[in-house]
Amino acid sequence: MQQHTGHRLAGASIYLPALERAVSVRAYVAAVKRAKAEPSTTFRAGLETWWPTAGIEVRSQFNRALHARINSRIPGYEVGRKWQPQWQADAMRTAHDVNTPRLAIRWLPADLRARFAHRLSQD
Repeated sequence: MQQHTGHRLAGASIYLPALERAVSVRAYVAAVKRAKAEPSTTFRAGLETWWPTAGIEVRSQFNRALHARINSRIPGYEVGRKWQPQWQADAMRTAHDVNTPRLAIRWLPADLRARFAHRLSQD
């Protein structure tokens, strides 16, 4: 049986665009752990910022990056008609119209017409 002598992430790095440089995974993890342990401490830079950043914000930046990484691995993420800019604009317009009381709604996207048929204007 072959023994594994090194860590599989040895030499791996994470690129931080705000700082325009890569840091080792070991340094990245150590910085995040320190930020979690010392939330009120101000660090020279954050994970997404180049200016001084509080530990609590570094933790928030780490959580956002972690969730983005997880979500980007979901099959079908950012794929399909509901990710198209036109669909997003139509959804925003529909949300505004539906959430405005006593507004006569004159247009809805096809997939929402059945759901809000009672709100559509007949003229």
